[in-house]
Amino acid sequence: MGVLMKNKNKLRVLGPALLLLAGLGCSGKVPPIAAILPPSLPPLPANYIDDFEDGDLNINPRLTNSLNGFWANTTYNQTTQTFLVTAPVPSNGSVNAIHLFGTYIDPGNSSYPAFQLQAYLRNDGNFYDASSFTGIMFDWNCPTYSTAGGVTTGDNSNQRFFCLAVDRTTPPSQGGGCSGTPIPCYDHFSFSLPDTAGLWTSQNITFLGYPSVPNSMYSQNGSYTMLPSDLQQIIFLLWTNRSNNVAGNYRAEFWVDNVRFF
Repeated sequence: MGVLMKNKNKLRVLGPALLLLAGLGCSGKVPPIAAILPPSLPPLPANYIDDFEDGDLNINPRLTNSLNGFWANTTYNQTTQTFLVTAPVPSNGSVNAIHLFGTYIDPGNSSYPAFQLQAYLRNDGNFYDASSFTGIMFDWNCPTYSTAGGVTTGDNSNQRFFCLAVDRTTPPSQGGGCSGTPIPCYDHFSFSLPDTAGLWTSQNITFLGYPSVPNSMYSQNGSYTMLPSDLQQIIFLLWTNRSNNVAGNYRAEFWVDNVRFF
């Protein structure tokens, strides 16, 4: 897995020693400290998971109940993939967003290849507790599949979901306690995401109350309802584009930005 980083604030790339040498120039004079240090970003609120403006893959350290959280690309069975923090295209007013794209083949043999972005809000093996929040919001951009001009772009996956992986839906191999009964393992509580034709949209997802509450989360087989206790036992957040065992050649692509609880 390759992780590429781009950041328009080039001062962040150089260490203080290099900046000091660069500032000496021909005069040999040391520039003032204000000229050496890059301007700091304002701290994110405690409900913000990440806005990616710092150009890295670390979760907001001020996030409520978090501990050294991080982003991960867990795409599998892909043909090609690229995962980066980059300037949004088209711009949504931010400097950076996270972008995942590439091609994959679904052989239709129950291997379920998928492009997956995961957010681990804790790195100590403990559950993340989101019970103080009602739901989650994020900016989402999923461009329509196109082969215009002989160049293939966009996404033609059959399914796109945001999911909460909680203890009773996650198998022990991924840190959960799911045994497959009564709720099937990997049947994470989910919310279907749209093809946005390359436009940024705001997704506002309520955790509890399906089916009576609009935009609430559901088990994908429709048989199980999220419980308040599930919100205290979150293992990771998941964005996934896949084709659900329908054989064919596919391309996945999406951007995510400004992820926060409400």
